[in-house]
Amino acid sequence: MAWLFSAYFFLLCLIGLLILAVLAWLLLPLGDLARPLYYAIFRQMMKLLLACTFIRVEVVGAPQGKMRGGSLWVAEHPGLLEPLYLVAARPERLRLVADSNILRVPLLGRVLKSAGCLIYELGGTDVAFLLSLREALQRGEQVLVFPPALRRLVSKPAELDDALVRTARLCGAAIIPLLIEQPPVTSEYLINPGRVRLKIGSPWRPAGPAEKSTLANLFRVLEEGK
Repeated sequence: MAWLFSAYFFLLCLIGLLILAVLAWLLLPLGDLARPLYYAIFRQMMKLLLACTFIRVEVVGAPQGKMRGGSLWVAEHPGLLEPLYLVAARPERLRLVADSNILRVPLLGRVLKSAGCLIYELGGTDVAFLLSLREALQRGEQVLVFPPALRRLVSKPAELDDALVRTARLCGAAIIPLLIEQPPVTSEYLINPGRVRLKIGSPWRPAGPAEKSTLANLFRVLEEGK
């Protein structure tokens, strides 16, 4: 049953990608001016996809309203569908972080680029990525990162958490931890209908270089429900 449902889900995804890719091509002459409109359509299509596949996203925790100013959304579950859940559930225009190879994937690359993904250039440097992240946060943008996936890209994965916290502190940006609970499956490529629980922690603003809290501590508190 899970295989049949998953095939149905990915067929709808393919249809959605075709529509979004055509739309991206039509809006191409407008450049960056079209991004807010494109993202709004992209988000509505993600919500429609979840509705058609009987997946319900329940959001618990704070903030319930729309975040203002630059924020770094951090999720520790680098599955295939977590970005989809977050885009559909949150009112902010989230910029996802993706590696440059994804841009070469037909349809998907065009859709992600048009949606405003923040790209990690493979073969580049961690410094270049962190500078682009810093610029996005300083512009007041909402950036979504999945550290487990990002650690496979950066050259110094052991230093990633500290680098993210330091970048957020320098920009005065909030760090928002996320936990995603979903129906269990035997493979990351299988999907079950049902409820997905999106648990959002309280925004944390690193106070200074001596700040003792870490990303691991934030997720531990969130898991314990404190």
